[in-house]
Amino acid sequence: MKKIIIFFFLIVLSSCGYNSIYNIDKSKISIVDVSYQGDEFINNRISKSINNYKYTGDEKSRKYNLEIYSKKEKKITAKDSEGNPKVFSLSITLKVVFENQDGEKITKNFNEDFTYNTMSNKFKLKQYEKNILNDIIFELIQEIVFSIESL
Repeated sequence: MKKIIIFFFLIVLSSCGYNSIYNIDKSKISIVDVSYQGDEFINNRISKSINNYKYTGDEKSRKYNLEIYSKKEKKITAKDSEGNPKVFSLSITLKVVFENQDGEKITKNFNEDFTYNTMSNKFKLKQYEKNILNDIIFELIQEIVFSIESL
């Protein structure tokens, strides 16, 4: 009976037109030029990811120029009784200016925050912060690509 139910769901799901929302057709958009200002680490990570969408000569794709302004801010949000940092907040803000083929400019702001506790081992804390930063940048890159796709 389980095999029949599983088979039924496979048939229904495969023929219902299901498509992942993260499955973006890269041939629909092309990024011709990107300029960066701000935090170098963030800009390098974004640059590596956006290279997948660089203009390759396809005339059918919508072409965009991007200007990306990045800012990273780390704040102490709570301290213990001795005045040592206990809770941190990491915020990344991106201002992205999209310019299409007709010269129209659209500005969008993206912001991601993450709050985390300190650790006694400072090396592990730095590694944890780097992982958090990479995760936040990945989320922001997805938001940028979805924004380009929806323009």
